[in-house]
Amino acid sequence: MDNIRKALFQSFLDHTELDEDRIAVPNVNFEPPEDKNPWATLIFAPNTPSVATLGDKGADETDGFMRIELNVPQGCGTKEIEHQAEHIRSNYTAGRYFKYNKQCVMVTSCGFDGGAIVDNFFRIVCTVNWYAQIQRNLIT
Repeated sequence: MDNIRKALFQSFLDHTELDEDRIAVPNVNFEPPEDKNPWATLIFAPNTPSVATLGDKGADETDGFMRIELNVPQGCGTKEIEHQAEHIRSNYTAGRYFKYNKQCVMVTSCGFDGGAIVDNFFRIVCTVNWYAQIQRNLIT
């Protein structure tokens, strides 16, 4: 699962206008910037894998979503993060593959909500749904 997460997170880093220090990732300390520029949070949410083929060297299938939360202080930058949300949607088209360390992950759909105020920030949530097959390793 780690390679799937890395493939998705890296795909975002490779195609965003945001600097890495403006992107929060799980289990890493992050303080929202105090300026009026956008920042983002990435969340990886896989489902439990299911069996695709039998045997120790078989494959499992899984799917899930990556959630990208785009944020700006309330009253600022709405058009900017709406533009970024459209850019994200155009980058994560159904059927597009991303790869990390030989692990492929395929986008099945992508969309975003209309935005809401959360903790004094205006937030648009983009959801990237994905599918992957994972090779089982032989345990010795």
